[in-house]
This record gives sequence, structure tokens and C-alpha cells, in this order.
Amino acid sequence: MEEITMQLGMKRALFQAGKAYQLGEIPIGAVLMKGDTLISEAHNTREQSRNPLHHAEILALEIAAHQLKDWRLEGTTLYVTTEPCPMCLGALLQARLDQLVFGCADPKRAQVIEKNQRGDFIFPSLKNISSITGNNHKLLIQGGVMEAECAQLLKDFFIDKR
Repeated sequence: MEEITMQLGMKRALFQAGKAYQLGEIPIGAVLMKGDTLISEAHNTREQSRNPLHHAEILALEIAAHQLKDWRLEGTTLYVTTEPCPMCLGALLQARLDQLVFGCADPKRAQVIEKNQRGDFIFPSLKNISSITGNNHKLLIQGGVMEAECAQLLKDFFIDKR
């Protein structure tokens, strides 16, 4: 994938995250593109809508599926400012996206439950989720695109909140 396309996608996602920030939402933005064509964009609206499903990624998928009149979003790339949570990553796999590009990691959220050797519940990494055996769709994942800018926006938001 071209660096220019990745930068453009992430800049748009950061713009959406900025909108969320202004509304008092956790500043996460998502942009779905096919090549260099914009399909949909969204930001978190969970607090305003009082709906736990209204993450930026889910909303971008919903808008795209409606516009394209198909839940299969093959050939597309989602740009998101922060690594997706398990719910969102599951939705990306179900929608059959080709690629996920995220800005900064969020080890507190991007997890799926599994037991460790002691029997405690632990959470493996994002990349492990996308390669679950038996899944008939593989999602290419790339992180760290405009990482500093994405991380700073989150940091600023939580400093302002506290």
C-alpha cells in the first residue's frame, strides 16, 4: 500500500477523532477506503448515543455497508487512530475487510479472553485475534501509522478529563 494513501487515510481518521474529542467522546476516528476512494468515516459517539456499540469502527462499517448495499466490504482498508477493541476487530473480520491500519496501540482494550497456564483469564495481542485457526478470512494488520499524533490526541483527552 502506498505511503501517501496511508497518510491520507490516517489524517482523515485523526480529523474524525478530533470531532469526537470536541464532543467529549474518547477521540477515536475511523475511515474506510477502497484504494484512494473514501467510502465512509465516523468517530466514537458512545456517550452521546448511550449505545455501547457506537465505536468509530462499527459506525464506519455500518455506513459503508448501507452505502454499498453489501455487508461484504472486501477490497477495503480501515484506518483507525487506535488499535480496535475485540468487538470491533470481530466486526472487521466479519465484514471481510482486506486491511486494518491503526495509529497507536492500546494494550488496555485490544484483547480477547483466554486462560493462561495458571488458569487466570488473560488477553492475547491484536495480531493473534486476526489469525484464529478456522477463520476463513485473514485481515492484514499494520500499526504505527502517524502513531505519535494518534497517541498524543488520546493522552491530551485523558489529561483534560482528569
